[in-house]
Amino acid sequence: MKAPKLPTFIKQKKPNKFEFRPRYYDAKKEKMQERRERISAELGLQEGKRLSENKELYRQRLRESWQRSNQRAKQTHQSSIRIIVILFMLLFLAWMLLK
Repeated sequence: MKAPKLPTFIKQKKPNKFEFRPRYYDAKKEKMQERRERISAELGLQEGKRLSENKELYRQRLRESWQRSNQRAKQTHQSSIRIIVILFMLLFLAWMLLK
């Protein structure tokens, strides 16, 4: 038998139930699927061309992206050298002033 409820001015909420539904997520599989879809879309746009021409187009795009990344690395290297040279010049000037 339940105890009788007394009237109250403050209503308390019932606690929320914890529901955990495990899901399987494979990041590698999802990345691979996205890549396949992207490549098939690129190759699908060129339906009028032969497969070998599509391969050449893909290789050309890879070469261009490789050149862009090399160019960025070279610019980063040059800016680092420039900063080091300016730092040494400022240190030399400070040394000359304090001497």
